[in-house]
Amino acid sequence: KKIYSPKRDIYKGVTFKFFSKKTQINSKDIFLKKLGNYDEIILIGSGKGVVSVSKIEITSWKRKNYKIYDRLIKIYNNRIFYS
Repeated sequence: KKIYSPKRDIYKGVTFKFFSKKTQINSKDIFLKKLGNYDEIILIGSGKGVVSVSKIEITSWKRKNYKIYDRLIKIYNNRIFYS
């Protein structure tokens, strides 16, 4: 139910900053060996907006649900289509 972002090696561009104003994003060290603790992985950027990752083969991680993605895409689409 929480949104986490890596503490390091992240570019906090316009789209990321937009979401950080609309919802709480917690900074945390995120490790490959701990990806199983996360239900979703979301990519945020100006090119695609919001994208949900379905799987990461090298770690055998697979998406468990779309809850956060659904919330973020609604926020994003309301901004893009109704502003």
